[in-house]
Amino acid sequence: MTLMKPMHLFDGKPGPETDADLIELIETSDEPFVFEGMSFNGLDFELAELDGASFRGSDARGVNFQSIEAQRANFDDTQLVKSNMIGANLRDASFRRANLVWVNMAQADLRGASFTGATFDTFVKNARFSAASDFSGAIGRVEVGEGIFVDDQKLNRDEALRWFAARINPAEQKAA
Repeated sequence: MTLMKPMHLFDGKPGPETDADLIELIETSDEPFVFEGMSFNGLDFELAELDGASFRGSDARGVNFQSIEAQRANFDDTQLVKSNMIGANLRDASFRRANLVWVNMAQADLRGASFTGATFDTFVKNARFSAASDFSGAIGRVEVGEGIFVDDQKLNRDEALRWFAARINPAEQKAA
């Protein structure tokens, strides 16, 4: 794995000059990147190939993850507040204890993803989930647009709201 250090990329020190330079660096690597514990608010990863990358414990508020390929990515303990994950391929990704407040996951592929202990205030529309996805200890709410797919079965909005209500405890909210 390639370990990216915050001082080299995001604190004005030598490293990629632009988001595009960073994406090129990532996409030319043969190994998954490790962004653990980093802060990169507002960075644009749109269309990036991030399969197997680890963002564990990072502050990724407002990051654009639109249409990324990030199968098996690790977002455990990550602050994803106001992030854009529209159309992202996040199959088998881990979001354990992640803060998913004001995240847009419309049309994202989340089959096999784990959301154990995650905090939700998330928008989904036509996103894909697995019936076996783990939402143990998850709290918050999910706003549903037109519906979702669970194991390729289309659920309308009302069915999707019931599906999430059976998995996510709305009783309390964690602070963002």
